[in-house]
Amino acid sequence: MTLRKLRARLLGGFGVTAESELSFPTRKTGLLFAYLCLKGESKVTREELKSLLWESSGEAQAASSLRRALSDLRSIFTAAGVAPIVMSTTTHISVRMEAVDVDAVAFERGQASQSEADMRDASRLYTGKLMDRTPAVSPALEEWLVTERARFQDMAADLCERLAKMASEPDSFSEVERLSKQLIREDPLCEQAHRALILCLLRTGRRNAALRQFEDCSAVLRNELQVEPEEQTKELFEAFSDLHAPKSRVEPRSVYAVNKPKIAVLPMENVSGDPDEAYFSDGISEDITTELARFSSLSVIARSSTFVFREHAFDLADAAKTLGADFLLSGSLRRSGDRVRLTTQLIEAQTSNQIWAERYDREFSDIFTIQDELVHAVVSVLPGQIEASLRTRAFRQPAENMQAYDLYLKGLEHERHYNHENVTSGLRTMTRAIELDPRFARAHALLSFFTFAEQWFRNQLDPATLERAVDLGQRAIALDPNDNDCLAKLGTAYLAKCDYEQARHYLERALDMNPHDCWTWSHYAWLLTTVGEHSKSIGYMDHREKIDPFPPAWHWETRGISEYSLSSYSQAAVTLRRIVDPGFWIHGYLAACYGQLGEREMAQAEWRIMQDMQPDVFVDDLFATQSDTMQQADDVMHWRDGLLKAGLIN
Repeated sequence: MTLRKLRARLLGGFGVTAESELSFPTRKTGLLFAYLCLKGESKVTREELKSLLWESSGEAQAASSLRRALSDLRSIFTAAGVAPIVMSTTTHISVRMEAVDVDAVAFERGQASQSEADMRDASRLYTGKLMDRTPAVSPALEEWLVTERARFQDMAADLCERLAKMASEPDSFSEVERLSKQLIREDPLCEQAHRALILCLLRTGRRNAALRQFEDCSAVLRNELQVEPEEQTKELFEAFSDLHAPKSRVEPRSVYAVNKPKIAVLPMENVSGDPDEAYFSDGISEDITTELARFSSLSVIARSSTFVFREHAFDLADAAKTLGADFLLSGSLRRSGDRVRLTTQLIEAQTSNQIWAERYDREFSDIFTIQDELVHAVVSVLPGQIEASLRTRAFRQPAENMQAYDLYLKGLEHERHYNHENVTSGLRTMTRAIELDPRFARAHALLSFFTFAEQWFRNQLDPATLERAVDLGQRAIALDPNDNDCLAKLGTAYLAKCDYEQARHYLERALDMNPHDCWTWSHYAWLLTTVGEHSKSIGYMDHREKIDPFPPAWHWETRGISEYSLSSYSQAAVTLRRIVDPGFWIHGYLAACYGQLGEREMAQAEWRIMQDMQPDVFVDDLFATQSDTMQQADDVMHWRDGLLKAGLIN
């Protein structure tokens, strides 16, 4: 029998394969093999392994557990037809490295090379943190994992920078860009990864992108560590002196900062009947407070102020007055057996009205997972409820009393309805808001959105107007670089301009900054649909719809196009029909859906509506404007195929 060679993946997760992935009977058995693989040919003492994996067991029990794990490994590998791998004596254990390919070992060897090809190959092996998302089973193993993960991240950052300096081939530059962005996602404070990306962008002629990356690096270092970039990073620009543009100072706070709604998260009441459960309700309250602070649209009152209400009964109106809050979130938490119930309510202080309430039931299987789930569920929906309440209030006010912030709220309502009339009104409204408050970052961001959206409704993608949309988005993040909505809106402006690299960069930064913002999920889904990642896009939209079943119209447009591209024609037609006032191209997609389904009369009816809305549009021109990438060209051909089947075009 020919013996197979084993492959062990330790970077970006953990998995072991022969012909297929192998499973281990216990978590510790797999961790034992991973540890031995990382040690390479080095012999590891039995005492070291026992203290690492079974430190809480007695000596006899630990020795027995180690013997059983070694026996299980041999049985698994024999059954898989793999060459003998684990070698042991009475005192030491090792792995025959010629019988197993370990990505982490190959990475460590390749990153030490001076060859561009070897370094590029090593870079491709680093797909994530060492044994990412693999839980430790003991404090000793946790300490080892933390140290080793940091060591591999340092090696990857060093490799990335050296390859950025050496790169001479397109594949090498692509790898530098991929790896540096990944390292920055893992640790935004990794200046070496920022430096590698800046150098890569400069060497490939993308000077504006390099400057933006330098500014991003500088901002995160100042905000998190209160330090400036190292001289090495600054010196990158000496050869590119035209990048040293003077940075405009951000003026004092705007009316938006003054008018942001204040919310107080009151301590969740522990109604379990067990005082020892109070830590859980307190933890939920603290985490909700912390995660809500990610939303720059809210002013969140500090925990130290709200927790004074923890020990005694209080009236909600008095609490709101004492804290100066516009909204109060209160609730109770009950644990019964294996289940947890969180009941929450949002109160508008001005009227004492309950504007939202929800109940969440979960299995109490993993306390930390449950806590994360409950916090995410509340935090994802709450800002939207507050915003909706404020928009309703703004529309009740006389127009002459409207200030910049209330105009912004009206703009959000125009964005949500998303038709030509609302987009045009939104342009006027946000232009006026900026006139009243030139320092209002979100007003610039929303005006950016309306600027390119209005072009779409007229089917006039003027390059100068698209550039203006990008400029408005850049002005927004210059005014507030820590607002995820501004980052997301700039990403969509780049998307409208067909700069998909920059679109992904800013949208992913927005997601990293606030993973709870359902509006950013929809923006990112829009990008994924545009570049042909349809299944992934629908996953983000599913996530949004669980939290907010009434998203804006363009959300359904994005979903319908992805469903059509995945050949779910009936579902795509249902989705696109949800748009109350669709643009002419939506009728074109509906015509294609019905064409694919063989319903020619329905297809022809939609086609007539499209032509009535835009009688001067040429179909070939329309196809051309929708196919800026190879993937989009394929999707457009798929669209055209539906129209052909309906007999609408030749």
